[in-house]
Amino acid sequence: MFSASIFDPSLSSKHVCSILDHFTCTEALQASKNFLSAKHMNQKLSLHQAMFNRSLVIQIRYHWSRENLTLLPEIERLPSIFLLQLIQTRLHCNILLS
Repeated sequence: MFSASIFDPSLSSKHVCSILDHFTCTEALQASKNFLSAKHMNQKLSLHQAMFNRSLVIQIRYHWSRENLTLLPEIERLPSIFLLQLIQTRLHCNILLS
């Protein structure tokens, strides 16, 4: 079974943006409330993953800020690990649906 991961270096920016296009920043902010209450923040990342993810998180924030600038302060406050898990979940869903 194929399992896509946000840690995969071959995951392109275009692919990430296509995932984000189906998930609005408003939906992300709503999902973050559930995520933060569930306390999934203890995930450890390797140095390589952290460096790769930093650029991915910047890209996610930029993508959503273009959609709705008034939500930018809230988007900026979302934890990076939440954004990454959110995209990982969407990536997995996209593969299952295709």
